[in-house]
Amino acid sequence: MLNISGRIHLKIMKKLFSFVIPTHNGEKTIVRLLQSINQSSSRYFKSFETVIVDDNSKDITVTVVKNIIKKLKFKISIYSFKKHLGPAKARNIGAKYASGKYLVFLDGDVELKKNTLKNIYNLLSKEKIKAFTGIWDYHQ
Repeated sequence: MLNISGRIHLKIMKKLFSFVIPTHNGEKTIVRLLQSINQSSSRYFKSFETVIVDDNSKDITVTVVKNIIKKLKFKISIYSFKKHLGPAKARNIGAKYASGKYLVFLDGDVELKKNTLKNIYNLLSKEKIKAFTGIWDYHQ
């Protein structure tokens, strides 16, 4: 497994959120997802990270992510499998390396709406929630 870190942080701190993104041949969709995370972040989200687990993509997914890292406001770590292991294993590996208090699992082909992160933060800060799930509405 290869680790490619986007930014170096000098002090280690617990992140509030870790976005875990398994991807396989996601070169055409991963940028839109990362840009949507970037646009959805706000003053609440100075302390979060994104963990991308590339499941042995045969396209240029990793290169595409490396090229956009400098344009984003958050840390990205990339872990790459040497063989295809599937999305469940990729999620588990991402969770293992994530440092956030809360894990948010996103597929590589989704996009967050502008207030998604704010809504998640508000929900978690007001309620005693252990887990939640969401759906994507194609018709919106």
